Amino acid sequence: MMKTNPLIHGFFSMNPAIQILKQAVDEGKIPGAQLSVSHDGIIEEFNVGKANIFDETSLVSSQTLYDLASLTKVVSTTTLALIAIQEGRLHLEDPVDLHLPGFKHHEVTIKHLLTHTSGLCADDKKYRSVQNPKEMLAFILEKDLDFVPGTFVEYTDFGYILLGFILEKIYGNLEDAVSNKILIPLNMHDTCFTPKEKGLASRCAPTELTLERGLIQGEVHDGKAFRMNGVSGNAGLFSNATDLMKFARCLLQGGAPILTPKTHELLLSCYTDGLNLRRTLGWQFSDHGISHFGDHASDLTLFHTGFSGTSLCLDFRRQIAIVLLTNRVHPKRDNDAIKGIRNAVHDAVFEEFDHL
Repeated sequence: MMKTNPLIHGFFSMNPAIQILKQAVDEGKIPGAQLSVSHDGIIEEFNVGKANIFDETSLVSSQTLYDLASLTKVVSTTTLALIAIQEGRLHLEDPVDLHLPGFKHHEVTIKHLLTHTSGLCADDKKYRSVQNPKEMLAFILEKDLDFVPGTFVEYTDFGYILLGFILEKIYGNLEDAVSNKILIPLNMHDTCFTPKEKGLASRCAPTELTLERGLIQGEVHDGKAFRMNGVSGNAGLFSNATDLMKFARCLLQGGAPILTPKTHELLLSCYTDGLNLRRTLGWQFSDHGISHFGDHASDLTLFHTGFSGTSLCLDFRRQIAIVLLTNRVHPKRDNDAIKGIRNAVHDAVFEEFDHL
């Protein structure tokens, strides 16, 4: 019997993933969402809910831009680092101090930064005293290590901020390099840093309502990236599901036109075997002890999340990409319902395809 592709034949009208998102919006767990799923060259998108809970007319559409938060780490920083490696301008085994001479830990390499095994701490709220990029760099350069590099995985923004500085030294301007090397070649015309400065704030789903900054809309929510003037290696990009799916399909299909097959292969290996978490360069590698993937991801799945409520999942076995964008921190950050929602959405999508 011929099997029909559910993406063509009403996948989004009846798939449980859509009902999960609709229910989450109805129950007030998230304001709204964009979902995009790709398989075998077919892409379907679904939008639900509001972008702004204070504006009943602000329905989520394909034009709504979301603060990607830490998805910036994989979409721009990791990818640009791979391009620099491809061009011979950066090497995984380079000591960080080769590119940033003020860094006092010679044993820390570019690979350690990319895999979150550098020894830099997960967080340090003292960064809030920082006022600008120059002060942020000085703050990180003076930090001690929490563990011997390469012996433990500890997710840290600071390592990716350093990567941003390194890439800026290589290319001259981080924002321009990301645009010229990644966004323009992939026709990601709705993806950018600092959308408010570009007159795009009205298209952006707002994030948190804070005492210090009011309702944040069109500016990066992340405190470290905010002190980096909105352009940082750890956060700062805004985008929509349509653009992110272009990036996802690029990686699923071998990396062209931005990565060579040899460079793309670097993403499909685990660099932290034997440690507490499985990671490749930038991405979390499939690990069924970790709930982010749901219960049905294959053994060759890359995944990343963003604090604002965003995620990107690439299953290379099934050739499925899942983009889920929300502003779950709107209006307050103390809402972790996205974890269960995300897992359920992933499971629903994977189960649908597995039953074809």
